[in-house]
Amino acid sequence: MTHELRTPLNSILGSTQLSQFDDTNLNQIQINNISNTETAGNELLSKIEIIMLYSKFKSKTLKLQYSETDLGLILESIINKINPAITPYKVFPKIISTEEADITADIPLFQKALSNVLNNAIHPKGPHSYLL
Repeated sequence: MTHELRTPLNSILGSTQLSQFDDTNLNQIQINNISNTETAGNELLSKIEIIMLYSKFKSKTLKLQYSETDLGLILESIINKINPAITPYKVFPKIISTEEADITADIPLFQKALSNVLNNAIHPKGPHSYLL
């Protein structure tokens, strides 16, 4: 199922990336449309990954790989990744505490969950949106 969803989406994303290399013949509206298509495609790809993870969880085939890490490192990584996307909203999250907070978790899964929570909290998507 994941292959059936990702293949056409990867084709769309590949086309948007190729279009951005040769933008000399494009006007600003076309450039914005390509950028919006790429953003929407990446969001859809992320949602597909979440649905697949949920499916594995429900079918009890999701194998968690626990390890220990510092929560601050995970937060810093997520904030660095989402900062360019949230700059237009004038929201600049930062880590205030300098104390180490070691956690034991499936790091990639925890990172994805925390990233989704932060993205949902920051991006205004309706009347019930919240900013950090």
